[in-house]
Amino acid sequence: MSESVNSPNHYNQGDIECIDVLIQLGIAKDFCRGNAIKYLWRCEDKNGWEDLKKAQWYLNKLIELEEIDQQSDAAKDIQSKTLGEIMDAVSRNPRYH
Repeated sequence: MSESVNSPNHYNQGDIECIDVLIQLGIAKDFCRGNAIKYLWRCEDKNGWEDLKKAQWYLNKLIELEEIDQQSDAAKDIQSKTLGEIMDAVSRNPRYH
C-alpha cells in the first residue's frame, strides 16, 4: 500500500502511531468504523481509489480489533471457571469415563 494509506508519517509522534493511542483509550473500534464510513462516503468526489484503500485499512483494523476482543472474551470465560467447575464438567463428559 502507498505511504498515504498504510501508517503515514503524519499519524505518528515518534514511535507511537495514533491508532495505538486510540486502542489504549478504548475508542479505536468506533474511530475505525467512522473513518471507514467517511472514506467510502467521499471516495467518488475526492480521492477515489486512495479513499477506498483507506476505508479498507480501517475496516481491516476494525476486524482485527473485533477478533482480538472475541479471543479475549473466550479466555476470560475460561479463566473465570473455578477448578471445581472444570473438574465437574470433565467428570460429566462420557468421553473421560
